[in-house]
Amino acid sequence: MSEKLKASDYRFILLCLGICAASLFIGIRYFYRAFPEASIDFRVTRDSSLPLAETFLSSQGFSTPGYRHAAMFRYDDEAKVFLERELGLEKANALMGRDLRLWRWAHRWFKPLQKEEFRVEVTTRGEIASFLHSLPEDAGGEDLTAAQARGVAESFLALQMGRDLDSLEFVDSQSQKMPRRTDHVFTWKVAGMEYQSATYRISVAVNGDRVDGYSEFLKIPEEWTRGYARLRSLNESTAQVDLLFFVFLGIAMLVTLSRRVRAKDVRWKTALALGSMSFVLQFLASLNLFPLSEYRFDTTGSYGSFVGRTLFSAVLSGMTLGGIILLLTACSEPVYRQAYPQHLAISRMFRWNAIRTRRFFIGSLAGITLTFFFFAYEIGFYLAAKRLGAWSPAELPYTDLLNTRFPWIFVLLGGFFPAVSEEWMFRAFSIPYLRGLLRYRWPAIFLSSFIWGFGHANYPNQPFFIRGIEVGIVGLILSWAMLRFGILAPLIAHYSIDAFYSAFLLLRSGNTYLIATGAITAGINLIPVLLAIAAYIATREFRSDNEATNAAEGTIPAQPEEAARAEPRALPKYLPLSRKSMYAAFGILALGVLALTVQPPRFGDSSRFRISASQAEKAANEFLSRMGFEAQTFRRITQPANRTDAIATQYVYSKGGIARLNQIYEEQTPALAWQTRFYKPLEKEEFRVNVDPAKEKAAAFRHSLPEDAPGADLTEGRAREIAAEFLKARGYDLGLYELKETKSERLKGRRDTEFVWEARSGTPGALEEARVRLQVSVVGDTIGTWTHFVKIPEEYRRMRQNQNFYSISVIVVRVLFFAVLLALAMGRIVGAVRLDEVRWTPAIRVALAAGFLEVFHTLNSARAYWFQYDSTSDMGVFALTMIVEMIMVIVGIALTVALATVLVIACYPDSTTVLRGECRRLWGRDAVIATIAVLGAYLILQGITSQMQYRASSLALAPSISLPANLEAYVPIVSVIRDALLLGIFCSAILAFGVHLWTRVATRGWFRFLLAAGLIVSLLPLPARRPSEAALEAIQRVLFVLLAGWLVPSFFRNNYLAYFVSGALVTLMRGTFSLHGQGNPALEIQALLLAGFAIAILVFLARGATATATMTNDK
Repeated sequence: MSEKLKASDYRFILLCLGICAASLFIGIRYFYRAFPEASIDFRVTRDSSLPLAETFLSSQGFSTPGYRHAAMFRYDDEAKVFLERELGLEKANALMGRDLRLWRWAHRWFKPLQKEEFRVEVTTRGEIASFLHSLPEDAGGEDLTAAQARGVAESFLALQMGRDLDSLEFVDSQSQKMPRRTDHVFTWKVAGMEYQSATYRISVAVNGDRVDGYSEFLKIPEEWTRGYARLRSLNESTAQVDLLFFVFLGIAMLVTLSRRVRAKDVRWKTALALGSMSFVLQFLASLNLFPLSEYRFDTTGSYGSFVGRTLFSAVLSGMTLGGIILLLTACSEPVYRQAYPQHLAISRMFRWNAIRTRRFFIGSLAGITLTFFFFAYEIGFYLAAKRLGAWSPAELPYTDLLNTRFPWIFVLLGGFFPAVSEEWMFRAFSIPYLRGLLRYRWPAIFLSSFIWGFGHANYPNQPFFIRGIEVGIVGLILSWAMLRFGILAPLIAHYSIDAFYSAFLLLRSGNTYLIATGAITAGINLIPVLLAIAAYIATREFRSDNEATNAAEGTIPAQPEEAARAEPRALPKYLPLSRKSMYAAFGILALGVLALTVQPPRFGDSSRFRISASQAEKAANEFLSRMGFEAQTFRRITQPANRTDAIATQYVYSKGGIARLNQIYEEQTPALAWQTRFYKPLEKEEFRVNVDPAKEKAAAFRHSLPEDAPGADLTEGRAREIAAEFLKARGYDLGLYELKETKSERLKGRRDTEFVWEARSGTPGALEEARVRLQVSVVGDTIGTWTHFVKIPEEYRRMRQNQNFYSISVIVVRVLFFAVLLALAMGRIVGAVRLDEVRWTPAIRVALAAGFLEVFHTLNSARAYWFQYDSTSDMGVFALTMIVEMIMVIVGIALTVALATVLVIACYPDSTTVLRGECRRLWGRDAVIATIAVLGAYLILQGITSQMQYRASSLALAPSISLPANLEAYVPIVSVIRDALLLGIFCSAILAFGVHLWTRVATRGWFRFLLAAGLIVSLLPLPARRPSEAALEAIQRVLFVLLAGWLVPSFFRNNYLAYFVSGALVTLMRGTFSLHGQGNPALEIQALLLAGFAIAILVFLARGATATATMTNDK
């Protein structure tokens, strides 16, 4: 049956044309008044700036042949925002491109695996604004005094840069003694270039006797930076609260999806098609960014590894976005199809039969009209908002995307992904779902629209709510359009708006290729509309939409939850463990205890938390009092801290073994500490004091002050005397150290000076090229910082940071292995749901119990959240953000536990019997035996690992030092019990799925080999760099897999209770060992309670089995 345009349709077409014309007129006339942009004088392009940069390097005696070159456009965004807010856009534009040299072409020449490189920044007007020659720290050079080096710097400024030295006011200097030279950095501010307390500054670096660095920058007042951060925190907290609603909608989508999967009502082909499109677009967009990524190339790695990481990241990001679109489509499409039978079906919307319908033509025309309308709407909205005091940063008339090979890919992705993901979630799903929940349509529309709108609140627009209101109103209009015309209209409008803004700079570029591709990709949705119009003109009719609507597609109502399956399942057949197995388990435990008694020395053996957090806080307060500070009015909070540097630890361990590692981190620089923070809301001033938990005395200190706080202006000599006296009072013999670095900075009301001493060769603080360093700063005439750390050779650090073939291989295998496992697990869950094999009630009960535990753990760990308080935010804003984060963590844990439980049930449907009382009588004794065997195996493996690391310290990875379990909590035992129960659930899921794969999926030898090899490689540690480290770690992982492969069939088998109990109790025992031996009575009591709790569980399970379980005879 065919259709023709009616008189009402012609009136609608005229109305749309009128709206488009009026909107276009408003856009052309008022666009730049609503969205003013920064003015950039492009006298030189990226390509034409390259010869200028090379000429400058040549004039300095540098040559770049053999170096790779990369370039990009860059600017100081903070300086741009500061000038726009404080001076207004008109004055800011006059300064940013001329006097302040903000807009720059940044060029970089580098060689992989080499520290030495060159950087030059040329302004868009052709002036040199910055240059840097990076040198290895062991490169040779002269040892000039600060005065001599300053003379070199001033000569460079006058002769090379044409600066009038009389117009420069000296601000600060920094000197650093390198192994074979001395480096200096000097900074001046330019007289007459002060803008609302911001000053324009020039910095020159002199390495040896040569200028190797120059930069110009705007120094923003710290007070303004903190004030703007406080302003932005309102945006971020608003978006964070809105994210909570996102999460709840996401949960609703997952619940709905599970019901639709069970009803076999999900159009997976449609979801897969859209997900594949998203994958391709994101993959191509990531590859297209390769030239820009090159500028950020990390020279600690090889170029091949960089290319490999880039390709892998492109695949991974594509899979992520593709998976999101697939999931959103699978969740939303069935709901939309059932709620709106009269509209075009998503799965058929862009087929030829649908394009030829009147409904498609009218919906497309509405979407295009909305695009024009929103263009005018945003202009009007922001013109009105600005009259009322709203503000947003000016747009830039340039993007580096113009210098990629295919910039139009970003137009397609920038339109496709937001349009599909957001329209599916906030229109197609949310409106019908919330309407069913709230029972009324318009509250559902309002709620879904403004949840979407305030998801954009983290944009820098001010006031913080303005962007949420603007986009929320757009959401209301798009929601009305969906109800009236179907999802096609808002989908086209959303794509067109986002694609147009992405293509805007392409259309203005003046380049024919960019203009053509930008126009085509932004207007690609016009193609089906034009085809529909052409077909209608040719045939004078539309096809009937009977075959293209949701009604034609059909739907299967979601089935109710299981009720008929409430009858209990029979307990599975089970053969108890033999007496031989029990003896074997106790034998394994005996060997584990023996391994525990012959353990070699460990890292941090004497690093004990002998004092509590309150005692450490008291010691910190006493230290501040002795320093002359009054901290009584400050809030305070104390947390444990690990002060070690993993790479420095590795160096010391490889060169000196466990003995020197312990000596340095116990006597020279404590590895662990209690850190007490003294702070006031919204104030920069605060104190941080580290207290050695074993000796109950201060180990490090920092006093942060506002840069405009008053103080003395001491000479470098006097400041050094104060610093030396402080260190001597702390027991340091400065005869064992030599001064390596000095930094002096003149602030508004005081002078700050910093000194770094380094242990001399042959002293206890030196090991080959590693040195303990002492850092002390004098703020005015008081001590501002005191800390110590281990300095290692730069070349060694670069080597450890290098992503080599091993580390990249482990990353790739790990990601692919777990991605495949995740896909197989999801496939198993979906298959079980479709076959109605999953009982949701047990999973929900376990998830609720886990969520309940997580609430206690979250409250118990609240002070760890408060310790992260950013003093640029209001306490109320931070508290709100913290509460939202806590809720999301609780919900996330509950969801993860639910999925883990569902996975176990999907693999073994009769595993739900583990929640029944009689399972304890069937499986309890054997669960105890399995747990004993696992605990013994764990101790044996730990013993083997410790011996290997100790006896091959020069070849092995350094052992890590860890804090006692959950020490950051108020009551650690509460959180340890939570950890045990969660890990019991997760271990059960992992092992259940692993056994399922091994016995039912991986039935061929090659498949099992791939599984085992993938698991072993995935478990290898990433920090390993030498073949010996990788080999030793691989041996440990192989032993672990072999032990697990023997324990499961020997002791666990189909005893579902054993999987949970063993994981939980081993975690409890680890927590017990961690808290025991600290010398802290409170922790010792909690360790005893944990041990008692674990033993009580074992006794309870063992006794429960005596009535019915019978030992089988040895065979």
